[in-house]
Amino acid sequence: MAIVSGFMPRPALAQIKIASNDYGHIIPCGFDKDLDKKISNEEQCHFDDVVKLFSNVMNELIKFSTILFVFSMIYVGFQMMVNQGNVNGLTELKKRLLGFIKGYAAILLAWVVVYTISNALLKTGFTFIKN
Repeated sequence: MAIVSGFMPRPALAQIKIASNDYGHIIPCGFDKDLDKKISNEEQCHFDDVVKLFSNVMNELIKFSTILFVFSMIYVGFQMMVNQGNVNGLTELKKRLLGFIKGYAAILLAWVVVYTISNALLKTGFTFIKN
């Protein structure tokens, strides 16, 4: 019963937000947040918002790639069980498995780079020009 319930959809999974910030958008600027039908200076896009946009997009891609990675691991694991007697099939599946792991590691490394750079650029008082 526990195995079957592990594959059942969870209510929490049905409530995953596609949005990344408080206002329900991946794009952090350029819309009327206070609903006064005007886009004020604080609601317009600035450099910090562009950096935040890249960070939000990367976070959403990480979520999607993690789900894709898990399902690909399940698929390769199932194929390995089916092809236990086939040496050529297992060799191909091991290459595919290693490719999935390398690809996911590259995605995580890209996320770490974007996250680190965005945190450095979004610090209060950060500027490219030193006075």
